[in-house]
Amino acid sequence: MFRRISSLLMSTKSYWRTASFAEMAQLYASRFIRIVAQGLIGSFVLIILYQKGYPVIDLFLILVVYYAFRVLMSILSAYIVAWFGPKRTMLLSNLTAIPAFVSLSMIEIYGFESVVGFFAFEAVSLSLLLISTDVQFSSIKNINAAGRELAWMRTAERIAAGISPAIGGILAYRFTPESVMWIAALLIVVSAMPLFGTAESIQNHQRIVFRGLPWKKLWRQFRMAAANGGDITINSSIWPLFIAIAIFGTQDSRVYMELGFMFSLSVFASLIISRIYGVLIDSKKGRELFFFGVGTSALIHVLRPFVSTPLGAGAMNVANEVGLSAYAMPFIRAQYDVPDSVPGYRVVYFALLAAFQYLGAMLFIAFGALLVWKFGEVNGMQLMFIAAALMYLFYLNNGFPSLRVRR
Repeated sequence: MFRRISSLLMSTKSYWRTASFAEMAQLYASRFIRIVAQGLIGSFVLIILYQKGYPVIDLFLILVVYYAFRVLMSILSAYIVAWFGPKRTMLLSNLTAIPAFVSLSMIEIYGFESVVGFFAFEAVSLSLLLISTDVQFSSIKNINAAGRELAWMRTAERIAAGISPAIGGILAYRFTPESVMWIAALLIVVSAMPLFGTAESIQNHQRIVFRGLPWKKLWRQFRMAAANGGDITINSSIWPLFIAIAIFGTQDSRVYMELGFMFSLSVFASLIISRIYGVLIDSKKGRELFFFGVGTSALIHVLRPFVSTPLGAGAMNVANEVGLSAYAMPFIRAQYDVPDSVPGYRVVYFALLAAFQYLGAMLFIAFGALLVWKFGEVNGMQLMFIAAALMYLFYLNNGFPSLRVRR
């Protein structure tokens, strides 16, 4: 079955047709397992620390330092990807994720030192992963049928992201959150195996050059990336923490199972939507889809402060998947098209895009820390949702040719 699906992806009309079957199978297998490993515990990290006695404002300050470090790691990652190549960098990313999960699993023994170890290794690992993945997939693409094949890619990723929170939640409830860390670390080891001994598809030992980059052409794209960083932080960190504290309660480990099932169900709801969105992108409706997603996501952020029941939180998650997928797929397509218009700057472009994204996340979390300090934990996070809705204004003038507002 998997070979049949992969054969469809590798057909002559495939978005990834410049890559061999074996190469794409290795990339997808590694990425699928990596997403499962991250999803087992990714949404629960702040909740675990909150249960260990860390107040929300302390968690936000930790995230500020974490994202500041990721800004620096984005630039360093550019040099690593350029020298070693994206696939070897993916391998390095997987290997550095292992000590991250192992560190957090020892929080009862080492306390804050294990928290520092987790976020430090996680920052290195995810920074390397993001830039190497963008460089790899953007360099082997073909523009034909892009929407359909982006839909295939997103569907595979959402399946991986869908099964992992429920499994992680059950394991954390049945055993302990720390035990899930060890399982995630083991899966990271497995995800690295397909990348061993594989050749690079692009030239390595490249030089990184920032001089000559057309900043005037790209600055609006970087500004949107900063706003997107704040949005990603809301969806991945702040919203799970908010509903755990304000709706489900954090008195025991049951919260992990309840949240895990809720997140898994909402992710699976997006699978059919991704296929529909892919067809719309290929029908030259990507711009309209993008702005539909932006409007929907902004409305969801405005409504989030008023959610007070598990059913309402679940419905909000499903609606969020509708809006998020609507703007994310055209956004990814637009990003992958840009390096073709600035030859020689592919790695630099994705590194700077990531750096601005993390910079935006850092500034947004710092602002959130002020809100929590002034108005309290729950009220402060509710105000963050309203602020996140306003950040979508930067999406309207985004600088991507395929996503410009028609006048």
